[in-house]
Amino acid sequence: MIAFGNEASDVITTLVASGESDGIEFAYGAIVGSGLFVYSCVFSFVVIFAGKVKVNRENFIRDISVYIGAFSILLIFSAIKEINIYMSIGFFLIWVV
Repeated sequence: MIAFGNEASDVITTLVASGESDGIEFAYGAIVGSGLFVYSCVFSFVVIFAGKVKVNRENFIRDISVYIGAFSILLIFSAIKEINIYMSIGFFLIWVV
């Protein structure tokens, strides 16, 4: 529930921005920026203020790998400048798995 509440603003921003003709760049930037912020700043602050943090290596590698993979696919879709229903379903399946 916390993760949904955290990402709800990103989803709403993306939906509103993608409705505009030039808003797709803003939507893309919002998604990428929020992800990079979480993986860099939030994790860093947790380590700094919590002292020693034990991270499950397998889960951390899995999360980073999925993030890099999804980001790479998003870059490819950006180069193509088209997202169809099959691409959307593929992203949804990445999230489900």
